[in-house]
Amino acid sequence: MSDVFILSSKHEGLPNTLLEAAYLNKYIISSNCKTGPKEILKEYQNGELYKPGNINQLCLKISKLNKIKLTDKKKNYSKNLLSFDYNLNLKRYLNTIIKLI
Repeated sequence: MSDVFILSSKHEGLPNTLLEAAYLNKYIISSNCKTGPKEILKEYQNGELYKPGNINQLCLKISKLNKIKLTDKKKNYSKNLLSFDYNLNLKRYLNTIIKLI
């Protein structure tokens, strides 16, 4: 099992794999493509962004990782992702529809 998840996309909509890695409390290194990663990592607070296509920046971030940062399981970073929770958003959506009816 890995301790780090790396997303190297040039384009994303809503990167579900990033949410899945966050749910599993993985340390995330992601490209800062136009939509998705920045918003998720802002809430998640356990990862870093790099400029899409900048391999040198990605390599530098990987080389700076240390075991202490990766094995810190005391914090549950995924709790910060409630704004992406499927059930919560489904209830909000349903309540909005009910108000319109």
